[in-house]
Amino acid sequence: MSVSRREVLGAVALAGCLGASSSAFAQDMVSVADLGRRYGIFYFYASTCAACRVQNPILYSLRRQGLPVMAISQDEGPNPYFPDYKIDGKLGQRLGVPRNITPTLAAFDSLLRQTVILGSGVIEGRVIVEGLLHLLRQSGGAI
Repeated sequence: MSVSRREVLGAVALAGCLGASSSAFAQDMVSVADLGRRYGIFYFYASTCAACRVQNPILYSLRRQGLPVMAISQDEGPNPYFPDYKIDGKLGQRLGVPRNITPTLAAFDSLLRQTVILGSGVIEGRVIVEGLLHLLRQSGGAI
């Protein structure tokens, strides 16, 4: 795997933001884009949700770094950060996402073809990355 200087600097900067508990992250040089090759985020939101307005730019930033994010509207309203949003049909129900609790994030593992609820409420970017790193470590660490 060829790693560019930009990716190394990004990984080191992100590892620094995550703190000392993420030394394995810095050691493995796993970038957000690396995680995005295996994981994606289902982002269940409501257009009228104040917490979702806080979550939007956090997920937008991760998306710009290479983590796929699919925004799914639970009230059929648009999302200014995710103009490609989808309207929730039955996906939320199939994943066990309560219709009235937003924002809710679920991680999809493309290798194992499984989805795990990461949590509800505003979740910081570093916590999302830590959650994905935890899932990666649990599954043996292959991207």
